Amino acid sequence: MQDSRDYFWIFVVLAIALVLLIIVVVVRGLLFLLKWLAPVLLIAALIIRYQTVLNFFRWMGYQYRQSVVRGLALTILALVMYPLVAALLLVAAIADRKSQKWLNPPFYEEDTRYEDTDYIILDVDEDWPTDTGRRRLFEDD
Repeated sequence: MQDSRDYFWIFVVLAIALVLLIIVVVVRGLLFLLKWLAPVLLIAALIIRYQTVLNFFRWMGYQYRQSVVRGLALTILALVMYPLVAALLLVAAIADRKSQKWLNPPFYEEDTRYEDTDYIILDVDEDWPTDTGRRRLFEDD
């Protein structure tokens, strides 16, 4: 008579095989979808931020200058993986545009706390030594 532990391992192996099959089907479906959407994704990356795509091609040229074999290998890999490269370039262009907006805010987003005042009153410590370049020592009161 067979023990129930033998069936348990059979179910574990079948469950792992089923999960791997689902992962393979999903990845193949995504790659098939990306294959047809790749030109649109590349054009969208160019529209969003063309400098990102140019920087990718400059990097490829740099790889050729460093080593021709590495440059050829990366070019072949980029051509074979064209759908993934287009998707990654789109993601990079979006991230680059967001970071540029964050790092370089437009001029109209200035601080408007003092827009109705002609001057700002600053508290100045008269005892602060300005000519010696040394800081005053603060003593505990």
